Amino acid sequence: MSATACITWLQWILGMIATVVLVPNIMLPPASKNVDHPSKYWRLFFRVMAVLASNFFSWWVTFLCLFAWFGDLDTGDMDETARALLALIIPIPLLVPFYWLLVKAARKAERDRSKA
Repeated sequence: MSATACITWLQWILGMIATVVLVPNIMLPPASKNVDHPSKYWRLFFRVMAVLASNFFSWWVTFLCLFAWFGDLDTGDMDETARALLALIIPIPLLVPFYWLLVKAARKAERDRSKA
């Protein structure tokens, strides 16, 4: 398997796992309660999960926009290392706003839940 495919699959798998961890369900407490958890290690864990989920969403938005704008992205003349780095770096610009929005929404949800 090529390095580009490995990086892409790793981003997808980690992003899906992080999304499942962050989405509140019956077994896990809501992520909004854990983003600002009093324990340093749990807080770090949930913030890393927020970064991975934000990277996953950023990857999809970025690549869907690139494909819609440019059509087929032919990278045939690039070597494998450059393509792998490109797949790793391209989603980063949207990662920051997605992370900020995700954490802000989680904190707002926790405030609304505590008021009710």
